[in-house]
Amino acid sequence: MQDAFIQVLRNVAALRDPASFRPWFYRIVINAAKRSARNSSRSLSLSVRPIDQADLSALSPEEAALGLEEIRDVRAAIAELSEAHREIIVLKYYTNLSEDEIAGALTIPAGTVKSRLYRAREALEQRLARREGVMRS
Repeated sequence: MQDAFIQVLRNVAALRDPASFRPWFYRIVINAAKRSARNSSRSLSLSVRPIDQADLSALSPEEAALGLEEIRDVRAAIAELSEAHREIIVLKYYTNLSEDEIAGALTIPAGTVKSRLYRAREALEQRLARREGVMRS
């Protein structure tokens, strides 16, 4: 992460359109994470934000436990996705980037973002359904 921030600081003056900062920044961070994973021979693992206990504080203990279980199931299913699908899901739903911003961050066409997002959602839905079926058995 430090390398990514140093790169951002060194190159921010070269950024022509300030409105494109967010996707440009994410592109640098993604590339740095991939480079680090490649150099350390570990696989890239995009993480999601920690469970916010405040999100669950208004729920009954039973509802909170079910909510935590569902969150864990979704995270486990996301972890099972291919890198491309995991990357697009995390950028869309955990960093709240728009499809155009994701396209800029990943340097792919907006149409590709839409199709990958569609396929990623389908794959995630299948994994969640499979996990639910296993839990009921």
